[in-house]
Amino acid sequence: MCMIYIFTALYPEAKPLLRTFSLKRSETELPFEVYENKDRSLRLVITGAGMNAAACGVSAVFGRYGAGETDHLLNVGTCAGNGTFGDMYLCNKITERNKGHTYYPDILYRHGLREAEIITEPTVWNGEKEKGVLHDMEAAAVYQAGSFWLGPHQMSFIKVVSDGGISERMTPQVLERAMEINLGLLETYVGVLSRISEQNEEQEKREQYYMEEAEQICQELHCSQTMRAAVIQCLKYWTLAGVDYQGLFNDMRENNELPCRDRREGKKRFEEIKKRLL
Repeated sequence: MCMIYIFTALYPEAKPLLRTFSLKRSETELPFEVYENKDRSLRLVITGAGMNAAACGVSAVFGRYGAGETDHLLNVGTCAGNGTFGDMYLCNKITERNKGHTYYPDILYRHGLREAEIITEPTVWNGEKEKGVLHDMEAAAVYQAGSFWLGPHQMSFIKVVSDGGISERMTPQVLERAMEINLGLLETYVGVLSRISEQNEEQEKREQYYMEEAEQICQELHCSQTMRAAVIQCLKYWTLAGVDYQGLFNDMRENNELPCRDRREGKKRFEEIKKRLL
């Protein structure tokens, strides 16, 4: 089953999401709060604030549950910036202030959100003016830890402006309110990720199916490595084109045309198959 992992730093940031997605506390031996929905397609983790806590949280959770090609990481939280309170952004560039390293999550689908760069700081941002740039204490660490399991296209970073830096005093109520303003947009975005994950899962099942088919036909044709690659390529094409190659293979088996006696006969039979299907 595809899984969406949501990582937040603080409970007030997570609280509105727990209500919206009906997430319940999960019993786990991990030293982090983990919440899941009923069908376990959505898992939320509260890591704690700062880069170390964020990296440890992502690593511990993925080490415990794993993460694959159909899963997605979503880092959600508040940030400092020069924007209006409650402004929400999808981050297209992440910079780690200490080392100057930059990371670029791949945004491959339409989302309707404003985009911005975010800088991950070791401490609370001092409020110096940097136009169009957000500041937090976790995003770069989440990206770095997540990249051991997931690709850039499987990680998203959504940040909501809650303050203008170190001069402002934050309370749990302020952080929760900033998240609540954007619940509708967050719910829509999670829905987009869910549909993408489901599509990827279906694609993975199709690929697994035709790879099993390819393995069987390669054995029956006594394929060399070069010929095996050609068979796999043809099966991919026939699958995407909706060609009924299974019907032809079954007919050939009934007529004792498959399996072949040796590689020479297999090569000849493969050429016949391509002529009949292409």
